[in-house]
Amino acid sequence: MKNNQLAVLLVLFLSILLPVAASAQQGPDPNSPRGRAIQHLRTLLQADEDDLEAVISDVIAPSLIEEKGDGLMDFIVDVRDRLDGFTATSFRPIGPTTVGSSYESEQGDFDFQFSVETDAPHRLTTIKFD
Repeated sequence: MKNNQLAVLLVLFLSILLPVAASAQQGPDPNSPRGRAIQHLRTLLQADEDDLEAVISDVIAPSLIEEKGDGLMDFIVDVRDRLDGFTATSFRPIGPTTVGSSYESEQGDFDFQFSVETDAPHRLTTIKFD
């Protein structure tokens, strides 16, 4: 009897825990601010050099464009160069519109943070290395 109760409790526990763990592995909803942040960063990193200016206007918020001014393109090229050859190992929520990510390669590991606008289209407002 006791073993049956334990088995039932274990099944109940696993039926609750496994779906929660699986959804945590999937990452944020792609339409949420954090989900859009990850999509925008990937778009920025994967864009061909010929398309980079158009991509910047689509995924970078006007506030970041204004903040960087004439140095914006150099800043974006620097971000792309720093991340070249690295693999994103995780994305973690830091706030409602901020994502932290970890990258690794043979040269070492580092953390990286990026945020997006609160309102759609959730363009990138900050990009910084920890």
